[in-house]
Amino acid sequence: LVEDQPYETIVKISSASPRMAFQAIPLFQDVLHQVRHRKRIYCEIKPASRGRDTMARELATLLREYKPLGDVVLHSFSAEWLEAVHATTCELDVKYGFLFDKIESLDAIAGGLKERLDYLHPEYHLLLAEPATVLEHGLTINTWTVNRHDDLRLLLALKGAERIEGIITDNPSLC
Repeated sequence: LVEDQPYETIVKISSASPRMAFQAIPLFQDVLHQVRHRKRIYCEIKPASRGRDTMARELATLLREYKPLGDVVLHSFSAEWLEAVHATTCELDVKYGFLFDKIESLDAIAGGLKERLDYLHPEYHLLLAEPATVLEHGLTINTWTVNRHDDLRLLLALKGAERIEGIITDNPSLC
């Protein structure tokens, strides 16, 4: 598992792959240093089998050094991991988002976390199938992964589409 490997091992394995040989794998602090508040950073918190509280503390340390200006969005599919991150970063000027691919996941978020969210990041089919349920929360939306022009047009025609801030795609020609 990637989570069990030191960074140096991941870099070594990656550099041995012809497909990955010319793609650097930056550490998060490298990304922060490179961006320097010029762009918004979306940092997805990936649940692991262990280390949640350690990861949350280390992330908070890096972000304190960075001094976010509302330009870092911490988001996850896991409400539990997002709660842990919030507990260590709530004094910082960061935003929080929830990724989901089932309406039930959104419904299951505890009230406290739901009130602290700034963004919802639904899979786009949910937004098309149940726009009122997603949009009723009044939060800014970033949806994923839209790869067809027809789906993009449908999303942009939704009542409440003005709250869609970002559309994630694997198809750059879509823009």
